[in-house]
Amino acid sequence: MGTVILATIFPVAGDWTRQATEHSVAQTIARDAVALIKAHCTAANFEMVSYDLEPLTVDQLMLSEFDQGYAYPGTTPMPQDARSYEATLYRWAALARHQPADPAGSYQVYILVFKKGEVRQQFGDPAPPEGYVLVNDLPPLPPGHVRDPLHPPPDRPVFWRGPYRDGTQKGKNGQPLLKPRLFPPIGDYGIGVRSGTVFRQHLAPDGLNAAPSTPLIEFQPSMYEDVYYAPPLEGTNVSSLVYVYQTTLAF
Repeated sequence: MGTVILATIFPVAGDWTRQATEHSVAQTIARDAVALIKAHCTAANFEMVSYDLEPLTVDQLMLSEFDQGYAYPGTTPMPQDARSYEATLYRWAALARHQPADPAGSYQVYILVFKKGEVRQQFGDPAPPEGYVLVNDLPPLPPGHVRDPLHPPPDRPVFWRGPYRDGTQKGKNGQPLLKPRLFPPIGDYGIGVRSGTVFRQHLAPDGLNAAPSTPLIEFQPSMYEDVYYAPPLEGTNVSSLVYVYQTTLAF
């Protein structure tokens, strides 16, 4: 009996250790990202930020597309050299908003840290389901230009924006969907576009539907605010979004 118990404890303990290490690395990357933004940006770079959370592009942040990629060769994540983008294991993206009650020049910033299982994986499927849009920070090419296949830009984090789904949505003629999809999937991070709520998707008490770990804004019964979330990594059912860091920047 004792052998069975030990055999079931070790994988769980190993998973806790992995998550703790992952969060520690992600926190380091998020703080480095904030330092980069502080060093390169002024209030003018945030002029288009409004009440809802919106993505900040690398152009807005006065950064290179390679500033968001990190390798993790040892105990410390290192900013990725532009010439070795294929070794990128972590990447970050930024969301920001300014609420009416916030002081002038003050912005709420969210750093989203993404991690691949291995460097050859893609961060996720860029084709969102119906009703959702891809949040893509890859700058468009000028007319007539083609991206060099021998020197492509690093793989970008994939995250989608769309309505929160808890499994209670109705199908045609008001009938319940036979297999309603839950967005985000159980266990994954999501972020409320209007409220800025960071939550994990949990099973609801009925065991059939889902419930956010932190309440979202509900405009009417079963009609919630839009959310951001990251789809699973290529070939897995695990989201690439491993950490969300929240801070306030004042310029």
